[in-house]
Amino acid sequence: MRGTVALAAGRVLAAEGKTAEAVRRLDDAITGQQKARQPSLELELREVLGEIQFSQGDRPKGLALLQQVEKEARQHGMVLIAGRPPRLSAAPASR
Repeated sequence: MRGTVALAAGRVLAAEGKTAEAVRRLDDAITGQQKARQPSLELELREVLGEIQFSQGDRPKGLALLQQVEKEARQHGMVLIAGRPPRLSAAPASR
């Protein structure tokens, strides 16, 4: 339950401009899911974290995390996670 709440909270906090708090909550939830051995929820949390990092200022780190999540999801047969595009609409185009 905490992981799903953290997913929503992370997105809301990031949308409100509270990026540091969003990242902290997601990091805490990721640690909790690792201990609980719930890889699908952990990957979803890491995906949201990557989206936030990418769109809120740390593009290289966010992109690397999103690529790692996709790779791990494919390795574990989690095609729904691996196949969905990241939510990067808030990110300004870079050229």
